[in-house]
Amino acid sequence: MRRKNLILWLIILLPALIMIPVNILIIYNANREIFRARQMLLSDAQNKVDAFARDFNHDIIGTETYISTLTGRNYNYLKLSELSSNRSSVEYIQTETDMLNDFQDYLAYLTQSSNVVGITAYFPEGKILLGKNTVVSSQKSDLMRKSEEILKGTGDEVILNKKGTWLYFESSGESYLGRISRDSCASCLIVISLDAYMSEFNATGDKEENIQYFAINREWIKPGEGPLIAIKGALPAASREFSYGKNRYYNCIAAADGMELSFGCMMNEGILVRGVRSVSTFLIFLSLLSWLIGPAISLIFFISIEKPLQMLNNCMHHVRRGEENYRIPLRATRFLSEFDELDADFNVMLDMLEQRNRELYQNKIEEQKVQLRYLNQQIRPHFILNALNIIYTYDETEFPLMRKMVIYLTRYFRYLVNLNSDYVLLYQEMEFTRNYLEIQKVRYANRFSFFVEWEEELEHVKIPAVIIQTFVENSVKYAFDKKNMLFIIIFAKHTESGMINITVRDTGVGYDAETLTGISEFLRTRQYSDKLGVGVQNVVQRLTLLYGENYSISIGNAPDGGAEVRILLPMLSDGESDSGERL
Repeated sequence: MRRKNLILWLIILLPALIMIPVNILIIYNANREIFRARQMLLSDAQNKVDAFARDFNHDIIGTETYISTLTGRNYNYLKLSELSSNRSSVEYIQTETDMLNDFQDYLAYLTQSSNVVGITAYFPEGKILLGKNTVVSSQKSDLMRKSEEILKGTGDEVILNKKGTWLYFESSGESYLGRISRDSCASCLIVISLDAYMSEFNATGDKEENIQYFAINREWIKPGEGPLIAIKGALPAASREFSYGKNRYYNCIAAADGMELSFGCMMNEGILVRGVRSVSTFLIFLSLLSWLIGPAISLIFFISIEKPLQMLNNCMHHVRRGEENYRIPLRATRFLSEFDELDADFNVMLDMLEQRNRELYQNKIEEQKVQLRYLNQQIRPHFILNALNIIYTYDETEFPLMRKMVIYLTRYFRYLVNLNSDYVLLYQEMEFTRNYLEIQKVRYANRFSFFVEWEEELEHVKIPAVIIQTFVENSVKYAFDKKNMLFIIIFAKHTESGMINITVRDTGVGYDAETLTGISEFLRTRQYSDKLGVGVQNVVQRLTLLYGENYSISIGNAPDGGAEVRILLPMLSDGESDSGERL
């Protein structure tokens, strides 16, 4: 994997990996807060139900106290029992009227603090039924009739306690509680509106979302539009989760003291923690959004960092490939980042390096020129000494040969003295080599022959001076065989690749194995060796200085015997200069 891809994945995945436990913690805390909020709301709802049940019990106790006072201490109630046999007497009528007035007064008193809606007394001996209630006129007769049925024991009421003094009944679609007190002369019934209590109970909750109800003998009844309707199914326990309809609910319930009557509230689960759940959902959404946005932001940061780094890296690649003039494009903006300053400094550094390289290159050129002049000076004294040795060998009888030698030497020295450049034209170098061979032939008459030829189109091609003569001199010096005549062949031609192929070949004894090994090692390492001739090593060094790597030379033996040297040089016309790493 490339390093930049590794950094990319680290930038993207590291925030994501960090956000995973953070998101899990947020979700866990959100669910815990939902649970705590639900428990608090359920606790509040349960407290309200308990408070309502306590208020209801308080009203029940007040009602029991009143009925005890009525049946045990009310004078008119006790007297009416005695007068029930003579209903036409003035005393009975007055007592009945007073008793009804007492009922009216008590009702007016009780309805201020409770929901008592009626009082009825029944005297079996005289079959007297007296009563007052505060319900609307259309329901009064039905309530009186139902009260009479209860007091006579013929109704369908539901007994709520073991003593049978509290019961539940319905009249005209309304729900009531009845408190019965019986003695030897009469029975008394106080009627309490359960619907009125439920109206007060419903006012403590959200009627649209939660369901307030009361239960009798574990069967629960919900106020509806009109009569109370029964909800089928067993009554759930307090704080127990259950299903009703399409929703989930929690039950809060409290029982009336001493009765099989309970009040309850069904809390809608969806509304129970609506506010907390919305906040929790929002937090979870933010955490998930951060998990998605975090890597995206990291990716944007990565791109903003990676792009200038990539530009810097590309510039380094161009410079490494030799494009020293390549520079990083700079942005034209008022606000420069650290990367812009880095790019500008990098360009300045490249300019300084280019200037330094230019100076070093110029110094190198001067150094190479000095070295070339030194190598040429090594070559020229070498030729002069050899020529003088040839003349020295002549005696007085060989004056014509000496005269011819002087002419050849004059041409030879004129060529060397007039050299003012590292390059000469190919035909000049070839004529110079032919002149050298004529000198050697004067010395070694009838012992060797030579052949010098070049393609006419190559006459004005430039080549380094005095490179062919060195190898020709080696052939004359080392290739003679006492038994055979020596042939030296020199020719130049162009190749299909546009190079000049200069070949020097002889028919002598060739190079021995040790010399070939030394030559091969020198061509590979360019390290001077005392075992090889100075001339050949100087020629190779000159070619390297002039052409760099843009040339080739092979030195070895020909397949049919003798030494063979092949030199491949770039083709430069007169007026041109070579390019590359040479001078």
